[in-house]
Amino acid sequence: MSRERRRITLDGVTSPRTFMSNKLNNNKYNVITFIPVVLFNQFKFFYNLFFLLISCSQFIGPLKVGYLFTYIAPLVFVLLITLVKEAVDDIQRWRKDKSLNNKRVECLNKRGEWVQKTAATIKVGDMIKVSQNERFPADCVLLYTTEKNGSVFIRTDQLDGETDWKLRKSVVMTQNVTPPTSLSSRSDLKLFANPPNDQIYDFKGFISTGVDEENEHREGLTLENTLW
Repeated sequence: MSRERRRITLDGVTSPRTFMSNKLNNNKYNVITFIPVVLFNQFKFFYNLFFLLISCSQFIGPLKVGYLFTYIAPLVFVLLITLVKEAVDDIQRWRKDKSLNNKRVECLNKRGEWVQKTAATIKVGDMIKVSQNERFPADCVLLYTTEKNGSVFIRTDQLDGETDWKLRKSVVMTQNVTPPTSLSSRSDLKLFANPPNDQIYDFKGFISTGVDEENEHREGLTLENTLW
């Protein structure tokens, strides 16, 4: 993840040039790490490790007490149940990620045309259209809304558990552009934002227009302009 301040022109040019992918990946394991990681997570606890050591000690003649089966079978049974549960949970996470990554999103190209792409291929600098009751496929700045007053209401229960509606406002400088599809060719409009962070209640940045500092006009950006 780049720790530099982000500079984005509305025609898609960004600085820095590369960013992390928008592809979701919530899997805890892969084919290679599945068994080793699950076993490590189980035996890092004292009582599980103690039971494992007791079971292993039954392979040593002088330490053997009773039948070996009575020690090994319960341990193997618990481990098998754990492996199955973790596998099922990870497959469900993979399926959910795949569904969200493959969701079709309308993106504005440089010719001012709406084209479809998957959520996983969204890049920093893309301008996307989000309709009513749709989930945001990426962290966004609200540039334009069909509401004349430039406001929308969103819910953030996926982030903080709060189900009440929150007010968000579009950037005045871009809300007044007509038609809104012409934003894709506005290389004079530049958006600056702080580096990525985990502060969902804080955002600092500004959008500016003008070819030089003397003729530059700025508009500040706050949390009210964001759609996480």
